[in-house]
Amino acid sequence: MELKNLKIRIAQKLITLNVLSDAELAGIVELDKAEIEQLSNKVYGKEEVEFQEKVQALCLGLSVDNLNTKITAKEVAALKKMGGHVDFFDAFQSAIYNILTDNMTSRSLIQHVLDAPEKLGLGEYPSKLSIYTAIQDLLKDDKSRIELFSPTQEIQPRRGETCQDAWIFALHLPNFLTEPHWAVVPRDGSRVYNYGF
Repeated sequence: MELKNLKIRIAQKLITLNVLSDAELAGIVELDKAEIEQLSNKVYGKEEVEFQEKVQALCLGLSVDNLNTKITAKEVAALKKMGGHVDFFDAFQSAIYNILTDNMTSRSLIQHVLDAPEKLGLGEYPSKLSIYTAIQDLLKDDKSRIELFSPTQEIQPRRGETCQDAWIFALHLPNFLTEPHWAVVPRDGSRVYNYGF
């Protein structure tokens, strides 16, 4: 019984870190999936668990299923109060899609890849498909993560966007870029864009 309690405490700590899937967690602490789900519900509450499942489903739909998302339902609820026509889940999906496909915005992630394709193991003139795949792989990298920007954060978007006007996502890609890469989804439904330096 003491060993099982230790496993439960370890599982609870790992759940709060939000770095493993339920299946990976179950394998590490040797608890079954139902026990892990019960612990998740206890640690996060049912609402948070459902929120994370929906975020992960959106990531899976864009083939970036291992994207480390550091976004909570509580953060979204606070920023949702700022209004707008675009809800969080649409904004999140639009941001990821834009990161994967936008070649029109100056300093978009695709532009960064075209400036230094060798950093991602691409040739001098990579195809659209190879760029798309390389960016998907970059987003799935263990060290990469995406966060929802809030006004209290120390690092601010370089172009001065505010949470009142847009859903703003900070993408951290330490194996490719040294600074955050920004994805901006205006709350009024105007054009989505992404940029970095």
